Amino acid sequence: MIDTFRNNNDDEALFALAKKYDDADEYEKALPIFEKLAVKGHSMAQSYLGLYYENGYAGLKVNIRKAFGLYLKSAEQCCADAMVNIGDLYKEGKLPTETNLAKAVEWYERAKELGSADALSAIGHLYKEGLYYEKDLQKAYDCYYEAFEKASDDEKGYHAFWIGLLFQEAGQHTEAFEISRSEERFSRNAE
Repeated sequence: MIDTFRNNNDDEALFALAKKYDDADEYEKALPIFEKLAVKGHSMAQSYLGLYYENGYAGLKVNIRKAFGLYLKSAEQCCADAMVNIGDLYKEGKLPTETNLAKAVEWYERAKELGSADALSAIGHLYKEGLYYEKDLQKAYDCYYEAFEKASDDEKGYHAFWIGLLFQEAGQHTEAFEISRSEERFSRNAE
């Protein structure tokens, strides 16, 4: 069956196969598929391949410049995940320029306009930490909650986790406990 996917010219079927390998941390199997699709202009494959270069997955040498280029190609095709990844590079100061929170926010906002839950969480982190924005736990909560609402069922646990941490930081331990229980429920349902 796997050979059928590999030999198939259906880019979406190939991407689904690569994603399954990636989800299983079988990066060496996913890499050649992502590379093939990225050359063909598949925006999500370009974004994933960027992550591989950013993090050195599948034995690749970390290459932030190459990752950034792949993210840009993907973002030009309106891939919100790539936009969030670009924002993260700016936020974390991984580019040759210094940390640039204004550019990070610009990319997060673009991804948010496309409906990205991850962009909302990234903006929530900035409010939570008082980076770029004045520290505001209510605005952080609003971002995290909106991200939770927009997220697919298999991603809700991730966003519930951030809400729980926020409640814990605010000293609302009962609420944090309840959120962590819901995060576990969403994580189990996604499996």
